[in-house]
Amino acid sequence: MSDDSPPEKIVQLRLTEIELLLEALDAYEYWQLGDVLPRNNGEVFIPGDLPPGEDRYWDGEAVTEEEASAIEAVRACRDLADHVRALRWMPVATDADPSGG
Repeated sequence: MSDDSPPEKIVQLRLTEIELLLEALDAYEYWQLGDVLPRNNGEVFIPGDLPPGEDRYWDGEAVTEEEASAIEAVRACRDLADHVRALRWMPVATDADPSGG
């Protein structure tokens, strides 16, 4: 059985670099990916962000093909941001133990 997924890479980042990446992903979501989506007060809103019946942006609204593509990209960006955010709480690797544990 072959695995076509790309190989994993190990990257060392300082906490300040992680924070910068998170800020960049947030800006990317808002200013580029969310350009065709409802935005308010610094946030992009996609279906499911607000409870049904309280979603003033998506309740009863049909999603266009362009919006669907943007929604998928926003979800991928948020997933990556969650992954990067989790790095803040990982143990710090030392020279003696590069695995971090």
